[in-house]
Amino acid sequence: MDLENNETHKKKYKKHINATWAHFSDFRQGTLATYALSSANPFNDWLVDQRYAAQSNFDAARVDKHKTGAKQVYDLVERAKNGGLLS
Repeated sequence: MDLENNETHKKKYKKHINATWAHFSDFRQGTLATYALSSANPFNDWLVDQRYAAQSNFDAARVDKHKTGAKQVYDLVERAKNGGLLS
């Protein structure tokens, strides 16, 4: 399945990560288990309005949690590329 060129998938997943994390953690069951995120959503405390908030509003623990989550997404994308789902 070519997810990269599938318009239905593009629309379905083109959302902010706090809203889509649960969907990708659901992949732990089924044929796409290799492309699953952990069930714990590191972005559950993030709101889209915070995109432009001052750095002073965020402590190191929160930022580290988000960095860990971003790394999980990066690794998932790399696995999808290596598996032929994305180019």
